[in-house]
Formats: sequence, structure tokens, C-alpha cells
Amino acid sequence: MSIQLPCLNLRPDVKSELNSQQNYLCTYAQDGESLWIRNRDVVWMKGNVVYRRLSFESDESIISTLFCCFNGENKSLVVVSREQASIFYEDGRMNVVSFSFNVRNAFCFEHGIILEKVQDLVADIEDSSRNVRFLTMTDALADYGAVVSSSTSTIGVEEELCSFSESRSSSNLCCTFDKLNDSIHIYHLKYLIRKENSRSSSASGHTHAKRRTKQKPFAISSTPNSSKLVDEKDVSAKKRINSLSQVLSIDRMASGPDTGSDFHSHTHNASVMSSNGQALRKDVILTKVYTFSFNDTRENLNIFSIKCDRQEAVVIHNRRTFELCVVIFNYAHDSLSLPSFSSIYRLSALDSKCISTRKNEFNTSHDGYIIILKDEFTLFLANPFFDLLSPPINLKNKVPPISMITSTFEECIAMLAENNKIYEINLVLHPQNQLVDKLLSMMKYCGGDYTFEYVWLKWCCVLELDPSHDEWTCLLTTLLSVILPNDLKFKCFNDINELTGCLPLLEKFRLLVDDSKYQLSDLSPILILSIHLLREDLKLNIMCSQQVDTLGVILAQLTRWASWTDTWICYYQQSHDIVDKSLKLMIPQLFPKPPNIVESLSSIFTDAIVPYITFSQLVEEPDYIDELMTPRTFHVLKLFEAIISNDFSEGDVISMMLDYQISSTDLETYPMGVYFPLKSIMTKCKEHSSDLSTQELALVGRKDLQLLFADMPFQQLFHFHQRPASSQGSRDVHQILQALNEHDVLTAWDGQLEADRMHTTRKIFSEDRRFHEITRLLQSSKVQPALLNSHAKMNEHDFHILQKHLALTVALRTLTIPLGRSAIFISSRRPLITERFPIPKLNFQCVLLPQEITITLEKSAVDSETIEWGYFHNGVSAGLTVSRDATEISGSWIVFNRPPKLNAQHAGFLYGLGLNGHMKKLEEWHIYNYLGPKHLHTSVGLLLGMSASLKGTKNLKLTKVLSVHIVALLPTGSTDLNVSLGVQASGLIGIGLLYLQTQHRRMSEMLLSQIKRSLVVDERELVSETYRLSAGIAFGLINLGKGDHLGGLNDTHHLDTLFSLACGSRDTQTKQQLDKSSAGAIMAIIFIFLRTNSGDIANRLDIPDAEQLLDYIRPEFLLLRVLGKQIILWDSIECSLRWVSDQVPRSINLKAIELIGDLNSDCLKYLYIVTGLCMSISLRFASTCDKGARETLLWYFDQFMRLTSLSCVTHDHKITLKSVMELRDLLGISLSIIAAGSGDLEIMRRLRYLQNDTNFCKYGNFMAINMALGFLFLGGGQYAFKSDLLSIATLLVSIYPVFPKVANDGEDVLLQALRHFWSMAVEKRCLIVRDAETLETLSLMIHVVLKNGSSKKFSSPCLLPDLNDIDSIIVNDDGFFSIKMDMDALNEKFKKSPTIFVLKKRFHNSLKRDLNEVIMYDGNINHHQKNQNHSQFALNSFKSHLGLLKHEREALLNNNYDFLSNAIDFKLEILQKSKHPKDVEDYWNLKLVFQFSERQHHLHFMNLNFLELLKDELYHTYGI
Repeated sequence: MSIQLPCLNLRPDVKSELNSQQNYLCTYAQDGESLWIRNRDVVWMKGNVVYRRLSFESDESIISTLFCCFNGENKSLVVVSREQASIFYEDGRMNVVSFSFNVRNAFCFEHGIILEKVQDLVADIEDSSRNVRFLTMTDALADYGAVVSSSTSTIGVEEELCSFSESRSSSNLCCTFDKLNDSIHIYHLKYLIRKENSRSSSASGHTHAKRRTKQKPFAISSTPNSSKLVDEKDVSAKKRINSLSQVLSIDRMASGPDTGSDFHSHTHNASVMSSNGQALRKDVILTKVYTFSFNDTRENLNIFSIKCDRQEAVVIHNRRTFELCVVIFNYAHDSLSLPSFSSIYRLSALDSKCISTRKNEFNTSHDGYIIILKDEFTLFLANPFFDLLSPPINLKNKVPPISMITSTFEECIAMLAENNKIYEINLVLHPQNQLVDKLLSMMKYCGGDYTFEYVWLKWCCVLELDPSHDEWTCLLTTLLSVILPNDLKFKCFNDINELTGCLPLLEKFRLLVDDSKYQLSDLSPILILSIHLLREDLKLNIMCSQQVDTLGVILAQLTRWASWTDTWICYYQQSHDIVDKSLKLMIPQLFPKPPNIVESLSSIFTDAIVPYITFSQLVEEPDYIDELMTPRTFHVLKLFEAIISNDFSEGDVISMMLDYQISSTDLETYPMGVYFPLKSIMTKCKEHSSDLSTQELALVGRKDLQLLFADMPFQQLFHFHQRPASSQGSRDVHQILQALNEHDVLTAWDGQLEADRMHTTRKIFSEDRRFHEITRLLQSSKVQPALLNSHAKMNEHDFHILQKHLALTVALRTLTIPLGRSAIFISSRRPLITERFPIPKLNFQCVLLPQEITITLEKSAVDSETIEWGYFHNGVSAGLTVSRDATEISGSWIVFNRPPKLNAQHAGFLYGLGLNGHMKKLEEWHIYNYLGPKHLHTSVGLLLGMSASLKGTKNLKLTKVLSVHIVALLPTGSTDLNVSLGVQASGLIGIGLLYLQTQHRRMSEMLLSQIKRSLVVDERELVSETYRLSAGIAFGLINLGKGDHLGGLNDTHHLDTLFSLACGSRDTQTKQQLDKSSAGAIMAIIFIFLRTNSGDIANRLDIPDAEQLLDYIRPEFLLLRVLGKQIILWDSIECSLRWVSDQVPRSINLKAIELIGDLNSDCLKYLYIVTGLCMSISLRFASTCDKGARETLLWYFDQFMRLTSLSCVTHDHKITLKSVMELRDLLGISLSIIAAGSGDLEIMRRLRYLQNDTNFCKYGNFMAINMALGFLFLGGGQYAFKSDLLSIATLLVSIYPVFPKVANDGEDVLLQALRHFWSMAVEKRCLIVRDAETLETLSLMIHVVLKNGSSKKFSSPCLLPDLNDIDSIIVNDDGFFSIKMDMDALNEKFKKSPTIFVLKKRFHNSLKRDLNEVIMYDGNINHHQKNQNHSQFALNSFKSHLGLLKHEREALLNNNYDFLSNAIDFKLEILQKSKHPKDVEDYWNLKLVFQFSERQHHLHFMNLNFLELLKDELYHTYGI
């Protein structure tokens, strides 16, 4: 019987259809892929699956088929013929590259392919400079590069490229065949081509990132005609390929010196001239290093290169003479030097191929091997670098006679048999057992490369001899063959353990193989010590106890045979019955006692340090070898050195654990002595984790902080946490019906609200039903109830008239409800892009109470203009509910929601989307399709919406669109486009938003001219106050807050013009009607000097003190000027009744408002001024819930409520009452702005009363009241108003103190649309505290520290103060880990959606028992203290209760708390190991725990008293 290597079928279970077909050639690639080639057919296989089948109908034969990676990108298949190359990518793309020359051959290299041209000898003789034989193609669309010779070498005319290295890692040699001189020239490759941003890899193949470089105090360790190409997978791509190939052909024919964008040449002028005059970059330089004589033809040549460490070789095989020569070269340590010739290794073979092996996890591989076909049925493995030849691989009776080897990849070999079929085999070269693989890899570092390869081949041979093919048994046999002498007789041994059981197999091996030529017995002590160190490393993994026991038996036997001292033999704690004592070898003992890793670790906490020998020190290798072979030993030694070092903190230890990839799960597998110190440090860092990174937070278990600093949005981090049905408890019939009713209230208009948003809102308003009530009040899709007050004597006709009047009033209220609803549900939905967005309906039916009569309003009862604006507001409300974070909104989806005929509701929807920033992606043709019909509401909504989305961008496309709708921007003499007044006014506002705060001079001058200009609409000249107001607002927006830096505006006296229009006194009316310009001028001045605290400007804008002069000013202008003065002097606004009274001119401040007992127009000036002052307070203290501001405005609001209840007899009284009602509504809005999002009950009660008033309220009153109700519950209690300049300006525009008397007021077209500008002034400011594990919203106390030093307490979820005023946020609850966040360090994600995650402690301190806990633990402690010593009592208590507290026992039995159970498990483990130790290792681990605890003043994972009691018990029990 002869020994041979094991050989198995590659895929015995699944056979490819191609294996049974003839004349195919197989070529392997990476990842189990292969190419099967026959004539003009190419099959791309992935495993046994046909991935792509290609058939080429051209008459040209295929020159080469190969895989390559162009520019280092994804792999592609390249099929090269004489005139073109077809490139197939994995993603389905394809390129056909046509050549302007003929190709002889093609090879793959690491950046693409090498092309060898068919040389034109006549042209070469005439001009030798045009001789560029070899070209590089690095991309289908890139220019060619050149492969040229160095200055010391010359490539002959007759040389043909026959071998080229695929990558620098495999070889740096290439070969050419010189048929003129019958020789082979070997060249060294130098690459000039570089990919940008490439990084060189480590020379050792192993990199270790060191986080810190602090010094340790000590160490424990001492295409023309492309249509002929037919792709059976994608035949439909022919036309595209044709056109693409033509483009590529033209590109290839182009001339120019530029190189590809992804690569650069070595020097600036590194280029040569190609045969067609192109300037080619130099990509590769060839330098000749050796010439080998080959007296045969090119067809009989088989040549390839191999590499092993710092040696390379070229294998030259003559298939005719069967002679195989391996030319070996050596590389010096200097990487820049050329290889030098070393030797020639000769063999005889039918065929040969390079065979490569993959690197294992221990950084070892078997390089430099070739597979040799010795005869028809025999294969050999040969390593010419070490002169090693394996035993034969016998294929007889397995496959037919083999004629050649077609391809190899790792252990896979494809062979062509004489029957022209492909057969595949798989060599068993790598062990599957990880322990076997590691022990074999250790041989590389113990004895060198030759020993490693020699022992590996031995193991392969023994594996074939063993009938069971057991890798572990074969490894032990191989190990014995190294240690035991060759002349040893095996019959005297008894089969009492695994090692002695391998002796018969060893005897069988030695009978067949004579390995006496190479003795390795000198390595015996190193091998035994290496196995011991490996066992010590496995001891650090409690999951490897079986392997530790196995190696313990092996080491006990080896140390007994080696005649080492009993200290070694007894260390492994093996029974004497399983250790053979019949053999005594004289193997040197290197150490007096075995190294013990746990003993060395425990000694570092004492003064007597016990050194530990590491594997790298044993084999004299760099220390990174330890991390490969004994990783746990390496990691633990480094970590414990850091623990005792003063230069390292606990955070550094956590960082090192992260670098070593030790997760919390991995830590559980370490033994008790190692686990306890590291777990204690992790627990400490868990409590104090402010300086840890995100990955370190995940390691210590602070999921709360990890989620807080995560980069992805919160919406992607979690979905709303649904409670299980079992936790909700059973519900009775009343609760079920109530839930159904609540659902009905919401689904009609808000059925797609995100559950998390609603859950948080209900959490905020969980104490009562105020949110339920506000949703009922602002419900527009259901029948509206109304109270009908009638007396018994009223006749039927009057009663019917009263019903119709009441129904009309309720309909007007319904039309204004969307103004408030949009504020509550702003940015709350994420629409499905495949569905139309639902818009709530408007229901005009009315139920009259108490009669319960349902009235359906006739269409003719309400004018169409009023209904249109109601539907417009309804559309805006729907658009505003679309979340600002929804990134899927596109122009196509917006058009998808367009109705067949444009209407006001869709116009409002466009406007609402624009206010939330979703109109940026609307294409030009969409814009023109919307604006073409000249639908008023659509034009207004689209222009304002797009301007809001693109505010401040100066977008040129939108500027052109707006210019078409603004007559002032059209050239002189332009055709009148007949644009309506409302659209032109909207265009002016759009210009102001588009050029926001840009101080654009051209636009500023245009807008200033429009403040006092009249318009011609429908051939009628109009003087519109709304148009002039819009010009003033736009002018102010462009120069918003720039009062201190006006720039060129001062040169043109713009301010003088504005003040003359705003403050000029006029007793006569002129044709220009300049009084209609006052509002726009006042708004412009306010915006320009907003929050500048400019006293001069404020005084100029202030109202006159003389009462006679006030008669010349309209009351609403008084309000605006008073309001403007105060918000210019922003910092001087106070929130007290006294401050308001002091700001009123003395001439009219003759009596207090509470003393007014009769309504007359004389008191309007005073009331308007007071209202303006109150509005300034609301803007100054917006969303602050300031108590002083709230109380001040509530007092004035109640006074206005009283005034509206006074009797009205005369016409003057009735006119005054309407004005007072408007001012009352403005105060209601001001109150809701101060308490925005709070749902203040006092304010809500008053506003609810006003909304139910159907006797006196009109359309404008309902607009203001519903807006106030919406502001009061802004964003469902989660949003607030910002305090920046734009927010103040847009909020002021939305509450402009002139509400329409009726909806069809032509002058109020623009103002109705501007009522929604508040949406640009809000931000999400609700702080939500969530459980990091369940993601449930929690109610915890929050401490907010402001930058002024004060602090406030809130209960989450809660509205935060202005984020710019917050210094830090602190969450400090006994049941959760505390968190302190500095606002400056928080990312933008938190500011967009303030959310804090907290982590439950889960009895985190339960094991840190103090005296109080002991008293609670045992109530009769006082009785025992009287009768016996306290320590003796504590010891008895410890024994009787197993050291566990009552709640600890309950938690252990119930298993409700992960962390606590984990800690209790460790506590019980210590008790178990102290009472019933399995071996001495348990005591060493206990000692390590005690040594660590003695150095700690406070443990965060275990109580020191518990450990002290444990030590007392061990002392009393064992005397230790």
C-alpha cells in the first residue's frame, strides 16, 4: 500500500450540465465562479447555476476570456476577439469596445487588461518610435496606456507576451517568448498606474490600531459589426449595443494626450507615441531580469509565475518533452531593488498549474505550490521553494485518463480527460477543525516556513491513512511523529488516552514514509510549551472547557514522557490511570513550573508580580503574533496592564475592549476572575459615560445615549411601540364604545396620523379631555351642532328665518375651522406616494339644539367666493399636515393629486405643501400647466408656495415665473397680460420670500415704487391697499433685520420715503390716495428694524402725543405703529399692566379700561393702542407661557369681553362694537401665541365660548377665534413659535390686525392666503423621553438649565424653552441612568426632533448592600446583635439565605430583569465555586476577584461587604 493525499469530488451531490458535454474548457475564478468555453460559446457559472450564456456569431475566434476589475471596481467578464472586446458587468450592463488594431493576445492585470497588438513589421522598421507592442485598458471609456521597457531593457520585435501577473500580491513577473532567438525573457513589473486615494496595505498583512501610545509602568510579559454578438440573456439590448459600440469606436480613434480621470502617470511627461499617433501614458515598465532558453514552439509552452514570501518563480513547462523548470528569484529586503536569480528546480510532468490556498484566520497559507500531472492518473503537489514533493494523488478508478489540467482555484482542480470532458476534484488541504488549524499554524512560528509546510504535508498524508479521516487524531499522530524517535517500538504502549491511541496510526505511517531525513525533535520543548500556552488561552473561554480538558490530557502525557517535573504533570490535574509511564524521553524543561495566566493576572494587584511568557516571546516573533494565535491572552494582558496603570482611565479600558472587539456577549464567556474586573469597569462607565463614543456606549450598554447620538433620523430608528394586548387589560362595553367613538372623531379627517405623534399628544394632555374637546371643536367633516335661542311667541316664518340665519352662521364657522385644524396637526403625516392624499371634507349641515333639527344649507345661501376661500383653507390645512421630513414628495406625486379641473381646495393643498418646503421639486412644465388656466386660487397658492419653499435662494427659474405676474418687472411697452390684482400681490410677496434678507437693490427699488403705485386691471385704474401692503411686506422681507446695515438703501433715501408714507399727516385725499400706502410703509419699517433696539427709528414711528393729531390717523394704523415701535425696541418690552399703561399717550390715557361703561367711537383710539401693546407682548413672549404676560393679556381680554356685552342702541355704538369684537379676537390670538402648544384651560374656555357665539360673530371673527384655538394646541402640544427674525415677521403677517368682514372682500384676497404664514415660524420643541429598550414614551422630571443661570423643571413630554436659551438638559430619575446633555454638543437631529432616550437601572445598585438594606433584609437584626457578635450574625445570615436579598430571589425566579439576573448569576457562581470548586482554577479565579476588589474603594458591580463575608467563610471553612 502506498501513501497518498486525500482527494474528494468537488460537487458530488449536484452535477452541472456542462460536465457531461464534450470540448468545453473550464476556467475558475473567485467566489465559486467559473467560465466554460467551447469555440464561440461562453458560459458564466456561479456555483452550479448558469448565470449567463453567451454565443458569438462572428467568424472571428475568441482569443481570451477572463475576469477583471476595471479601476478596482466590480468584477466584469471580458471576451476578447481579434477586433473587439465585449465587456459584461454583473449589474447587467454591457460595453463593446472596437479596436483600431488587431489583437494577438490579452491578459488580466489588477487594473484591467493587457492587450498585445499584432505588429506591422514594415511600419516598425520605418519608424521605431511607433513600436508600442503592449497596451493597457483600464476602462471601457478610458484612453489606452502603454507597457514599455526600462532604460536598461529592450523588448524585441519578435517577442510575444506569454505570461502576465494578475496582481502584485500573486507575482511581479511577466514573461515573453522570443521565437527569433528561441528563448523566454523574464521581466520585472513596475506599475506607474495608481488609483486615487489608494492606501498601501501593511507589509505583515496585519494592522493593529493603537488608540493610545502612553508608556506602561511595567509589563507582565518579560465595435464594428457588434450586431454579431448574441446574448441569450438579453437579446433586446442589440440596438443599444450597436449605438454604444459606435461611440466607443470613435472614442478609441480619438487622439489626445489626456489620461483617465481615475489614474495619473508617474511623471508629467510619462507618455509614448502609439502606432496611430496617440500620446499614451506609461502604465507599466518592464525590466529584464533573466533569459531562459526554450528550443520549442510557442504552442508547446505552458508558463506561469508563483510566489512565496520574498521569493518568486517562473514555471516553464514543455508539454512536448514533459520537462518542467522552475526559475527561482530572490528579493532583497529593499523593496525597490530588482529580483536576483537564485536557482532552477527541475521536474518531469505531463502538465502543471499554479495552485493557491487561502489565508486562514491565523494569517497562514500554503504559497508557492504547483499541481503536477505526473501521468494519466497521478497528481503531485510540489513546492520548488522548499524542495518539497507531496505523496501522489491517485485518480485511478475515479476519473478517465487525464490529458491536461485546465484551471485551478484554491483546492479546486479542473481537468480535461481524454474523452474531452471536464472533471473536477477537490483536494483536502485545510482542516475544518479550528483547533487543528491553529496547532498546525503554530508550526510556522515554532520552526519556520519549511517546518510548517513539512508538517502540514505530513498531516495530509496521515489524514488519508486514517480510515475515519478524523482531523484531530491525525494531528496528534503528526505531533507524535515530530516528538517521538523514529526507532521507538510502539507495542509496549497501552491505549489509555487519545495520545497513546494514535500510536498504531503513527506506526502505520512510518512503515510507509521514511521521514528520518528531517528530524524535528529539537522543537519538542517549544511544541509542548506552545500547546500549553494555547491551553492557557482556551482557559480564558468558558465555552472551551472540553478543549481545555482534552489538551490537559495531551499535555499531562507529553510532560510525563518528556520526564518533566511533577509540578508540570500535576498542573493538568489528570488521573494517574490515564497517563502512560512506560516511556522516558530526555526533552529539556525550559521553565521550572508551568505559566499560569490567572496567577499572573492576580499578581499584578500585589507587589510580587509573576511574569507570564507569551507565545510571541517563546517563538521570538513580534507581539502581533499573540493576537493571532492566543488572542484572549493578548487582550487580557493588555487590559489588565491598563487597569492598574495610572496613565489609563476606565474609558481607555472600554476603548481597548472595543479595539479588541470584545462585546458584552463575549465578556460573558471569560472566566469569573477576568469577567469581574472588566464588568466592574463597564458598570462604572455605564453610570459615568459622558466621554464615551457611540460604539463605546453600545459596549457598556448605554443604549439611551447611543440612540441619542445616532446619525439616522428618529423616524428610522424606531416605529411606534405597540403595547401587547395582555398589558392593556380587559375593557368593558362602555370603554369599547367610547374608543370607537373617539376613532370616528379622528378618522374622518385625520385617519392617517402617525400613532406615535398621537400617543405623545395624549400623553401630554392625559389629565383631562381637553384635546378631545379641541378636536371636536375643530371638526369640519361632521354635522355641526348649534344652539337655537327662540321664544314661544315667535311665529313659524320668523322661526324659519332664524334657523336659516343660524345655519348660515354655522357654515361660515365651518369654512374657517381649517385655519385652526392646520395648526394642531401640522407636519404629522407621511403620505404614501402610491396613493392620493386624503383631504377632509367640509360638512355644511347643522343640527339645531335643543330641537335636534338638521338643516342642510342651500348652495345659494353662501356666495361662491366665500365657499371657494373656505375650501382653499381646507386644502392648506391638508398640505400643512404633510411632514416636513417626508423626502418622497416629488413633482410627479403632486401632479398625481391634481383634480381633473383646478379648484380652490387643490390650490390650497399646493400652498400648504410649499409652506412645508415640498414645492422645490416641481418641474417647469408642471408650473406652466398650473398657471396656464389663470385660476385665481391656484395661481396664488402656487406662487406663494414655491416662494416659501425656495425662500432666500434667489432662484432664477422662480424669479422668471414671478416676473411674468408682476407688471412692474415687465419691460416697458410689454403686452398687458391681464393678471388679476390678487395674483400680482402674491407675486410681490413671492419676490420678498425668494430674496429674503438678501438686500437685493433692484428688487428693493421696484417694491418701494409699488408701495405708492396704482394698477390698471381690466382697463381700470385701481388704488389697492392690499397691493401696496404686499409691496411693503415684501420690501421688509428683503431687508429683514438689516436696519443697522442698510448699505445702498441710505443712498437712495428709501427710509425717508417710507416714513413720509407711514407717518405723514393728511387732511385731504389726493388722487394717489397715499393713506392706503401707510400700512405697507409701516410694515416695511417694522421688518427692516425688527429687534434692532433702534431708539431713533422707534421714536419716528411712534404715534403723536396730541389727541388732535391722532384724529388724522386710522385706528388700525395706530395699532401698527404702536406695535412696530415696541418690537423694534424688542428688549424693552415688559409684561405688566403698569408697562402697558405707561406706553399709552397721556392725552388719551385719561381713564382706565375697566372704567369704560359706554361704547362710543371716542374710545377706539385708546383700545387700538392697548391692543397693539398687548400684541407686542405676545410676540415678545411667544411660546414661553410666561405667567406675567398671560395674566396681563387675560385681564385685558376679560375687559374687552365685558365691553362687547354692553348694550348697543345707536349706530355709533354698533360700529364701535364691531371694532371692539375685532380687537377682542386679536387679544385672543395674542393669548394663544403666548401659551402656544400648552392647551391652557383658562384661555381655552374663553375661546370656546367665543366660537359657540353664533349671534354676533362673523366670518372674520371666526377666522381669528379658530386660529387662536389652533395656536393654543399647536402641533398637538409639541410645537412652538421660534424667536428668530423670520419667525417674528411671518407670525406678524399671519395675524395682521385686519380681518375681513366677509369672505368675498376683494381687497382681502391676499390677506386670506397670508393667514397661514405662521407655519414658517414654528418648530418642534416638545421634549420626549423614551425608554431606550421599549421605545415607550415616559413621564419623567426634566431639569432645564438656561444660559442665564436659572433652571426650570418640567414633566416630560413637555415644551422646552427656546433652544437657543438652553445651556443643558438633565434627566435625573432614581429608576434610570442620569443624563446631562449640553445643547452646544447636540446634533441637528435633536434640535429638529428633541428626543431623549433613557435606560432603566433595573435594580442596578441591588448588589451594593448597605446597612439599611441589611436591616430591610432581616428584620430581627437588632435581636441578634444583643446576643452575638455582628460579624458572626452576618455570617450565619449569609449561610442561611445564600447571600441573596428577597427581591433578588424573586427576580431570579421570575426572570423579569435581565441585568439583575445577570448580576445574581455571577453572585451564585462565586458562591458555588467557593463551596464546591471543580479544580484549582476556581480558586485562582476567586483570588483574582479578591485581589481586584481589595484595590477598589467602591465597586459598581458587586458589594464589598459581600466579598468580605465570602472571604470570612473561606477562612473558617478551609483556613485560607
